[in-house]
Amino acid sequence: MALCVADIQVTLRDGRHVDCLQKLYPMHQNVLAGFAGDVQIGFALLEALARELPAYPSDEPPAIAVSELIEGFPERARDVFSSAPAVNRSQGSELLIAGATHAPNAIYEGKPVVARLRGPKFVPEPIDRGEWGSIGSGSAVAAYREKLEGYTSDAAREVFAMEGGWVGGFATVIFVGLTSELRDVPPVAGISQHFHACLVTASGFEGRSTDRADFPATGPPRKVEMPKVATSLAEFQAALAKADVGSPILASRSVRWHSPLAHQLAHGGHGVSANRLDKPGHVSGSGMYFI
Repeated sequence: MALCVADIQVTLRDGRHVDCLQKLYPMHQNVLAGFAGDVQIGFALLEALARELPAYPSDEPPAIAVSELIEGFPERARDVFSSAPAVNRSQGSELLIAGATHAPNAIYEGKPVVARLRGPKFVPEPIDRGEWGSIGSGSAVAAYREKLEGYTSDAAREVFAMEGGWVGGFATVIFVGLTSELRDVPPVAGISQHFHACLVTASGFEGRSTDRADFPATGPPRKVEMPKVATSLAEFQAALAKADVGSPILASRSVRWHSPLAHQLAHGGHGVSANRLDKPGHVSGSGMYFI
């Protein structure tokens, strides 16, 4: 399996920060993708990646070959990047593609296949199982990396025991623990304290946000909710206009990306076939990645 975490903050060209953007998306039953860098290029890359995926009439499409998808995408990604205006290209662009293939002896019978692709060449950089790979601002924040690496340490393997009497227990503990720890990291400029987390296996995906209710020792309970996030370029531009911060991008090309699965991650929920996370098999490690 693979686990991805992404915040919702964007940095404008004048240095201001706004919490308004979903950066991580389920693309297929067993594939996630997330972007960092220029927003217009990021959505254009997702649109191009979606075109590489086979269409199935069934609500439960079969898992696709993640390695082949990653290896075949760089040329299309370079075309997208090169066709963008220079001002957008100057912001850079990175893409993380994470998926899982069937592996009988792995947790949830899924072996992670993950790569980072960075413009302008977008040559795939494989990320090994059990390692954290990152794109965007989170790469340089030691506090975040320390929290994340705690979930691939030897000590974290004790969490696997949760699966024994509770189907899906391992995934649930990882989600709750990871999002709880990330939200407690002291604020860092350029990174939101609101996150999406999504776990993907060969059979499906499950996503959650950091929405929660806090119960302090004194005083009433406090409900913490993620702001509304944009899941398309049009929604992103509308969010910036509403916030009266202008638009940091030039919409010189039509980007029509829309993820039919985006709302399931934005509000927490299960993806296609996620109810099939019922065959944990034998633990052989897990891949977890940060955007």
